[in-house]
Amino acid sequence: MKKIAIIIIIFSLLSSCKSKEDKLFERVYSQKLKYPQNLENLNPNIDSTKNYFASKVKIISIVDLGCGKCCVNLREFGKWVEALDNPNISLIVYNYDMYPHSSIIGFMAIDPDFKFPIYADSLKTVLKLNNLPEDNVLYHTFLIDSKNSIHVIGSPVLSEKIAELYKKEIFKILNGK
Repeated sequence: MKKIAIIIIIFSLLSSCKSKEDKLFERVYSQKLKYPQNLENLNPNIDSTKNYFASKVKIISIVDLGCGKCCVNLREFGKWVEALDNPNISLIVYNYDMYPHSSIIGFMAIDPDFKFPIYADSLKTVLKLNNLPEDNVLYHTFLIDSKNSIHVIGSPVLSEKIAELYKKEIFKILNGK
């Protein structure tokens, strides 16, 4: 009887670890992404006539531009989106660095031609509005449609599989499939 009880306890412990991650993914994936549109844009290089929030396809990325590696990844991300060469796709970045005005200067030194809005979000509003984990960057980038439904979670720059999934989902969204 003790062996059965031990097996049940071990099984429940093992399954609960996986189910926490599964539950987080399902919860995040099933919601509509909420984000503020009234924060200060820090990037002087954007097209001020374009409403990035009105795009059919939006890629929302929440980054800490005080992190050097994050800056390099964002630079690559911007190039990846530009290579898609589609005016219906917008990249919108929320910088949650504690000192957003200082970190944007450093980022602009790395990529002075970055053409997408970068909003100051030192209060981590996007993370809080969506109850996202601060310490898991896998839940900081989203491909969403015009209704803010999440289609893909994760960065296409960090994984070729995610990049391919992005391309497939973008095609579906833009072609109404």
